[in-house]
Amino acid sequence: METILACVDFSDVTERMLRETRRLAQCLEADVCLLHVVPPLMDLVALSPQGVMSVPPGDPTDVRNRLETLAADLRQAGVTATAQVLDGLVAECILETEAQVRPAITVIGSHGHGKVHRLLVGSVAEAVMRRSIVPVLVVPSRSQNH
Repeated sequence: METILACVDFSDVTERMLRETRRLAQCLEADVCLLHVVPPLMDLVALSPQGVMSVPPGDPTDVRNRLETLAADLRQAGVTATAQVLDGLVAECILETEAQVRPAITVIGSHGHGKVHRLLVGSVAEAVMRRSIVPVLVVPSRSQNH
């Protein structure tokens, strides 16, 4: 059976990314591996109108529970789903999980923060697309202009 690797970051694009993942899984009759990566504290940075600010890490138990809830929602829709939480550099952990799971496709959200954010922080989606061993579906956030 095929597997879809769905990368969850609990941002505004997560719901849309999960809808696409569920649709793909149902069409392909594929299992889903939900992955959330908790980045090192130095990577927890966000750009706001006030400038660069650090973002506090979430409670590890809360993160796992939230991811398990998303997996349960997929299972309720008839999709076999598992959840995995890793600590590390986000793009690296996604790529390492790809090498282990060998998914048919990796699904990831894009936030559309713009050029300045990519320059200062980088784009996980871009890094994964460049180095992925499988096709990558990038789901844009609603706030992006299409």
